[in-house]
Amino acid sequence: MIRGAAALTFEHNMNKDSERLRMLIAMTVWAIWKSKIKVSIQNQDITPNETTQLLKGLLTDLVTKSWNAMRFMEADKRVRKQKKL
Repeated sequence: MIRGAAALTFEHNMNKDSERLRMLIAMTVWAIWKSKIKVSIQNQDITPNETTQLLKGLLTDLVTKSWNAMRFMEADKRVRKQKKL
């Protein structure tokens, strides 16, 4: 699944929807993988809600880091990036 995500594109992609979709797929697969590792290697039970919370945490972390990185950009570049984000 993760290998095939790189091939996803939308026709007339003007606002980087394909990139966002690929990132969402990659983060979802990562959260599922981390949950599976917790179950199989650490022998801990995990609920679907915990996997969902992990995914939300990963997405929140990505957005926070993106916002923090924008603080160091030039003003006009920062405004464009904020609109994209």
